[in-house]
Amino acid sequence: MQKLKLIPLLLCMLLGLTAQANSTNFKILDIIDRTGEINVERDASKDHTGINTLNVVKLTKLGNEFKKISKDYSLHIVNKLNNGDVLNGAELATLDLFMKALLIVTDKNMEMGKIYFLSMDERIYQKNNVNRTIENMIWLTGYMNIFDLYTKAYDQYFSEGKVRRILKDIYKTKKKDHPALGRLNTVVKMLNDKKFKKFMKTKTLEVYAARIPMLQKMHIDLTKLVAKFEMAQITTEIQTRKYPKIKLWSFWDSIVRVFNNFTNFVSGVFGNVVGSVRWRHGYLYDHYWAHNYLLDNLRPLDIIAEKTPFALTDLFIPGHFGHIAVYIGTEEELRELGMWNHPKVVPLHADIKAGKTILESIRPGSRMTSLRAFLEIDEITIVRQPDILENQNQYEKVFVGAIEQLNKKYDFNFDVHTLEKVVCSEVVYHAFGHVNWPTSYLFGRYTITPDEVISLAYYDNSPINYEMAVISNKEKKVRHISKSDMGKNLSFRKNSKRSKELGRDVFDKKEKVCKTYRKRNIHKSGPQWKYVRRCKNVYSPMVYGQ
Repeated sequence: MQKLKLIPLLLCMLLGLTAQANSTNFKILDIIDRTGEINVERDASKDHTGINTLNVVKLTKLGNEFKKISKDYSLHIVNKLNNGDVLNGAELATLDLFMKALLIVTDKNMEMGKIYFLSMDERIYQKNNVNRTIENMIWLTGYMNIFDLYTKAYDQYFSEGKVRRILKDIYKTKKKDHPALGRLNTVVKMLNDKKFKKFMKTKTLEVYAARIPMLQKMHIDLTKLVAKFEMAQITTEIQTRKYPKIKLWSFWDSIVRVFNNFTNFVSGVFGNVVGSVRWRHGYLYDHYWAHNYLLDNLRPLDIIAEKTPFALTDLFIPGHFGHIAVYIGTEEELRELGMWNHPKVVPLHADIKAGKTILESIRPGSRMTSLRAFLEIDEITIVRQPDILENQNQYEKVFVGAIEQLNKKYDFNFDVHTLEKVVCSEVVYHAFGHVNWPTSYLFGRYTITPDEVISLAYYDNSPINYEMAVISNKEKKVRHISKSDMGKNLSFRKNSKRSKELGRDVFDKKEKVCKTYRKRNIHKSGPQWKYVRRCKNVYSPMVYGQ
């Protein structure tokens, strides 16, 4: 009962973390939107220096906001990884958003540099040319913003090996979607240049030396730029701090990559060899009644797991289930949800109209497939988030998260932190990023299996419900599998006492607990003490988020 008292507290903590993530994303998106609204003025016939002074001041403010949000979030991410915890799909998506925002704000600052080029020999303060002085200050402020953003980002994220490797994987995965990401190496190369650092320091000292004469010009734009420049912490830091080289790669990263490539190759060869070995058709294959029954009961964003005991791969996959996927829905269902004309769904129109309504990741890669093709199995289980279709904002994110997994290679490393490749259960993990799925730590990486996805339906206060499961035999006779019976396959047992108290079915998970005892050796020969290891099975409730 004491554990049950913790449930409301845990729920509050989880809701708080979800709200925090949503709030962070909202703030970053707001920065991206406001940056996009800034139009750099290039027309010499207009007051371009006045307009761009306001623009660079706005960019400085946006940069400060970004750094504050970034600092808070980096502490959360770094602490979580250092504590041995796994990042969920929503947290990985937020990191992606941070990188996107960083590059968008950078690009806008660099636009200033393309208009107001400042040479190595030219001094910031031009005594007889106020307009040129303002142009030089706009250029310097813009590039100082970039320097500040990247050095802070390096301190907060890239200096930490685990976070850096995750961000680099996001970079590889997303650079096609975000063209600005392709310029990341160019910007870093510029910032690491010793001449550039010396140049920035020299120009900063020039501003401080010419501060009084510039303010005496009594020009509103110049005064504003000088004041903002002096207030920036980076202008003080750059004079005294020795900035480290921004490294996007380390020797340890190379070791990790070699190990991952090796395990990916070995696992891939093994998977491809045994993956094609099947000695019969599934008992649900071409089963007219089962096909129509499932069509009537499936809902968009249902999670479906299957078992194929006739496939050799099933013998090597730990647990009960061998594969898992997400049901996207029919044209009619997607129209009803207002998703049919969504930019992410439009490219799938032909597939969906052809009956390919299921998104899965198999050895050749992730793809859309039909229910008929998916039913080359003996058994199918459906779980769902019961209220998902009542919240348009949330289900749109899940649809987008799922569809973004399409056309990715198979992740033979089974690492949930990589976005470039995905395994079947990682499609669910990233699509339902707001859910804290159970994971396992194996060979230095976090993994998730189909069993772990389905097992969440047996947790107390789980956001996922067990809907149904059906199995067919050789005679094509189909029967339902109750939640209790399926639980036994996943090492869960119904707790009758707690179920009666709570008025609903609740389950406990079987775990093997071992203890080592020291026992006196009664025999004359051998050591005085011997050690005996005894194990027993214990059942205890699993609480979502605990």
